[in-house]
Amino acid sequence: MTHLEIKQWKMTYKEHRDIPCDAPCSLYGVLLDNKLMEDPFYGLNEHKATALCEDPCSFYATFQVAEKHSFMELVFEGLDTICDIFLNGEKLDSVKNMHRTFVYDVKDRLKLGTNTIRLDFASPNA
Repeated sequence: MTHLEIKQWKMTYKEHRDIPCDAPCSLYGVLLDNKLMEDPFYGLNEHKATALCEDPCSFYATFQVAEKHSFMELVFEGLDTICDIFLNGEKLDSVKNMHRTFVYDVKDRLKLGTNTIRLDFASPNA
């Protein structure tokens, strides 16, 4: 069985576009790594950091499929928390539970060549 792990992603958050990140990651981790938020452990910055989860964010990546196999699944091990999953522009699912694994049969949805995946996270406070 061929296993493809997508590591290189990009994130969109508010006015920030195409922020590079490596999975697994989080909104806070990506913003900190790219110096787009203040250190939440300094002074009263924790309050500013908490407010960041009020807005949605998206993670997306492209990947190549060189050949089709009889068995092709997309597996997510923890999407925190409210997330819409898109593959090649088509919505696969809406999930709301961080503490489980989500598995999708995508053999008929993948195409040879470049494919795109996008994860749209809503605010858990919405």
